[in-house]
Amino acid sequence: MNDLKKEEEGDVNVKTNEDTNPPIVLEDIENRNGRKLKVIRDDLLIGGTKQRALIAYLSSRSSIDEFVYAGPVFGYAQIALGYASKLTGKKGTLFLESKDPLHPLTQKAKSFGAKVIQVGSRATLKQVQEESQNYVEREKREGRHIELLPFGLHDEEFINLLVKSIREAVEKGSPELLREETTPKRMWLVVGSGTIMEALHRIWPQTHLLLVQVGKRVWPDQVEHIKHTLYVAPEKFWEISKRLPPYPSVSTYDAKLWQFVEDHGESGDFIWNVGKDVDPVESEGSNRDRVIERRENWGRNYNEYRGNNYRRDDRYDRDSRDYHRNQSHRYYGEEKSYKRRENEFRGDREDQKRYHT
Repeated sequence: MNDLKKEEEGDVNVKTNEDTNPPIVLEDIENRNGRKLKVIRDDLLIGGTKQRALIAYLSSRSSIDEFVYAGPVFGYAQIALGYASKLTGKKGTLFLESKDPLHPLTQKAKSFGAKVIQVGSRATLKQVQEESQNYVEREKREGRHIELLPFGLHDEEFINLLVKSIREAVEKGSPELLREETTPKRMWLVVGSGTIMEALHRIWPQTHLLLVQVGKRVWPDQVEHIKHTLYVAPEKFWEISKRLPPYPSVSTYDAKLWQFVEDHGESGDFIWNVGKDVDPVESEGSNRDRVIERRENWGRNYNEYRGNNYRRDDRYDRDSRDYHRNQSHRYYGEEKSYKRRENEFRGDREDQKRYHT
């Protein structure tokens, strides 16, 4: 269905649900051990997985004119907001760490009309969030209708919309996955804010989620209700994955799960792929050749890593196993006692609660 329809709560035309929440696409692949897996290709969506619910989320707030989001330059939420804002006639504003030139994902978001405000080189996520909060408070004092979106769009209303949208997309594309006898037994995905993780768990509560932490720490209370295994990517958040998958992905984000899929994947596993690297906008003067070359070399890199040239420190595998066997986290090579971990956990979580209230 390609017709346009008018949203009941807005006065702009947007695409139909069929266009912005299409059926899921499954692709069969093999890892280096010959095990057959299936990739859920949400990288085929312009705004990635969160596009599926964000358009409805913005449209439901008819009184809000501008939506503000603060996050990392490597995340796909910025593209989802830029795209959804364009379709709904809203203004999207992004607060990000400064990059010159802009990161290709940010350039893509900007191409949809998103306003980009750079906070500073090497700014932390907390600094970026504080600047966005100050901006929203100033605008509200001047009488503007503006809303600050939560990190990763992690709030109950959005998660419920995402659950509904993904379920509809699965019903249209692969309805057998919603039947009890053919539900996915194991599914791989990276974790940032935990929004997509929570939505997938609600759809498939019995599925074992194989989670890969790529940046922000995954707190125990985020996953205590989920059947899961947690791995920690060895690369720094901004670094390209040491092993790139044989399908399009974000090389600094979703692609980082592939090294664990190669080593620990089993036949029948599913991989949830949120997005992919995008070509830079040439007018921004970005490193277009380097990004394109990196994408073209995926197959070559894959074959190299299948050989004996790649030596990986298995310390990260040991960390992951320790987490599940005795809940003994070891971050950055430092082993922490139970009492110290609990004190850090409580203190950091209380800081987060104070910041968001």
